[in-house]
Amino acid sequence: MELSRDEVLRYRMHRQGLYRLEEEPAILDLGLQHTGTSVAQALAARTPRTGWDHPGLTLAWTYRGAPHLHWDADLGPLATALSPRTEDGAAARLAWSKPQVERCGMPASEAIGTVASVAAEVITGPMTKGAASTAITERIPRGLGYDCRGCRAFHVYEQLMRVAMLPAGIVLDRQAPKVVLQPGNLRRPKRKPDPAAAIRTYLRFLGPATIQEAVAFLNSTERELTPVWPRDLLECTVDGAPAFLAEKPGELPGEPIVRLLPPMDPYLQSRNRAFLVPDALARKRLWRILGNPGALLVDGEILGAVRQKASGRKLEVTVEAFGHVSAPVRADTEAEAQRLAEARDMRAVTVHWLD
Repeated sequence: MELSRDEVLRYRMHRQGLYRLEEEPAILDLGLQHTGTSVAQALAARTPRTGWDHPGLTLAWTYRGAPHLHWDADLGPLATALSPRTEDGAAARLAWSKPQVERCGMPASEAIGTVASVAAEVITGPMTKGAASTAITERIPRGLGYDCRGCRAFHVYEQLMRVAMLPAGIVLDRQAPKVVLQPGNLRRPKRKPDPAAAIRTYLRFLGPATIQEAVAFLNSTERELTPVWPRDLLECTVDGAPAFLAEKPGELPGEPIVRLLPPMDPYLQSRNRAFLVPDALARKRLWRILGNPGALLVDGEILGAVRQKASGRKLEVTVEAFGHVSAPVRADTEAEAQRLAEARDMRAVTVHWLD
């Protein structure tokens, strides 16, 4: 099966619900990364009405140790899927080098298991992140923490704590203004880790993709994923390059759309950034070391970086265009900015253009 770049982008827009054809956003099967008001904005870009919410959603540290919003029923299977199968996979989850593993005094998988067991014992109710970190640090081997110069204290490693929470059955309070951890309604994984379902889900929303792209999204390694790579995936080529799909695309919508995407939106989570945004300068503006902007999406193409500034109940949206933006697209952008304001409970919005 040969797919063009345009077909791939339309497939991703369709699977991610960006055409607003469904009341319930399918993208929640993958999860939405949570950064400030990003979840509300990502849902506003995909649902017919702003302010969409559901009681069956939970926030947790999942992919790459980042906070994501998921369906409650998906968290248990996801904990099993994300548990490392190999030692190099465990080290990849923690971004630990071989010397780092040696310094901690135990294999990376054992370090994750140790912190998960302690967390399950000490986090029996809502606890701030600081209080939970202190309680965990008091009960773990010294090799699993570090001396923090800023607060002059000894802490469990940040990424180790994040990766260990899901297997410990610990989730985040999505309503709290600060990071609050609490026991979740999910069982700790007991089955052998099997990432096949997570691979299929990634390909369903961000395919076609390669093994290497799935590895990057799941914070894994090729050595860990290759032996369990699903054999029933569809092989295809995208402009001549080989890739995998979880399903046949079928008939795709063709109507033009304009959307304002928040930072860390699923559409921007493709691990092949050069494919999504071919222009190198535009990629530098969109994906930064700190403080990524959102994006202006026009018919699958990223045509600008978007930043927001709230002042009281007023929202200012600044669009840094990567090239010429037509008058009709600018008008549609104004309408999308109004939806962002509604999603953020703002009374007024102003759009500024940087050409």
